[in-house]
Formats: sequence, C-alpha cells, structure tokens
Amino acid sequence: MTEYRYHLPSGEGIPSVTEVLHRNLGWDTETLMNVAMDVGKGLRFIKREAADVGTLVHAYAAKMLCNKDPGEELPEIRSRIEGRLSRALSSLHAWVGSTDFVPIWAEERVVNEGLRVGGTPDLYGLLNGRRAVIDLKTGREYASHRCQIAAYATRLVMDVRNELVEDVAIVYLGKSEDDAGTFKQHVFDVADRRITAGLEAFDLALKLEHLRAEALR
Repeated sequence: MTEYRYHLPSGEGIPSVTEVLHRNLGWDTETLMNVAMDVGKGLRFIKREAADVGTLVHAYAAKMLCNKDPGEELPEIRSRIEGRLSRALSSLHAWVGSTDFVPIWAEERVVNEGLRVGGTPDLYGLLNGRRAVIDLKTGREYASHRCQIAAYATRLVMDVRNELVEDVAIVYLGKSEDDAGTFKQHVFDVADRRITAGLEAFDLALKLEHLRAEALR
C-alpha cells in the first residue's frame, strides 16, 4: 500500500513532485544505475544514503536561515552519515557566505489541490534582489532537477501560494572529501526555455501519473 506524505483536505493521499518525476519521466534511471555500479552498492542503498544527507542539510538550512524547527527524528540518522554531512554543511556555509540571498521562508509544504500533487520547496527569498525558489542538492546533477524546480516555482509557489517567482536556482553542495566546502549554482529566469521545457515535461509526467492511477484502480 502506498504511503503518501501529502494529502487533500478529504484525507486522500496524493503524490509529491519528486515521486511523479521518478515514476513517470525516467530521465535519470541510467545515471542512477551507473552510480550504483561505480561504487559497488545497490541502487536502493545509494538512494537511501543520499536522501539521508539531503534531509539533514535541508533541515539545517531551514533552521539556520529561517529559524525553523528541524524536528526530533533527525538525530537518528545523523551518526551513519556524519562525515558526508559535515562536508555538505561546510558547502552550505560556503554558499550562504558568498551569495546575496535574503530568506523569506524555508521548507514549506504546499499542496496543489486542483492538480493533486504536493511538494516542499527548500528555500524562497531574494536572490541577488530577485524573488527566487532555491533547491539545495547534495548529490549529482540529474536532468530531472530542472523539471522539479520548475514545478516547485510554478505549480506550487506561484499557482498555490500566489507569490512572485522571478528566478529559480539549483545549488549543488559538495559532500565528498574532494569537494567539501564547495558548491555549484545554476540560476535561471523562470521564463528561460530550459525551465519552461522542464515544466512542460513535469506536466506530462503528472498526466501519466493520473492515468496510471486510473488504470490501476
């Protein structure tokens, strides 16, 4: 039975933006398999390990930038990933220290009832004086990331919260011994074709998600 993190007012569970992309887009499958084979680990282990680091970094960023409570469950996974976590956090501090970013909110859960999809954008605020949605990543770059940030900015922040979005940014935080304390930032105007194409791809993936649900009833 599927467990959902997001729900409609009726209590019905709905998928997240990332779940929609993972199940229906398929752009990242080959890359993920190659990563798993490179390090000699199973794909499930790779994804769980990366998710743990990402969860803690997102919680830390929300606490540091917006004083948001990270929750009580986080220390349970901290010990398994201490080295990678500390390196990713040093990269986060490097980004904060060298970027003109003024936070407005962080880690807010948003549900688009009409489209039946939810998500939790990492950060929203002023980036170089322009209103932006920012996605923090602690892993490799994947093609679907632009679809994800496009969906967050348009389908959640603009369509549901009615907040202006001028730019989107994807920030990759180094977590290996070689790239600790470093980051790579990609900033796009929300009207950039690379982002509008990502949004179109997400909308198609969401349509497939809903068709899949109807077919499997």
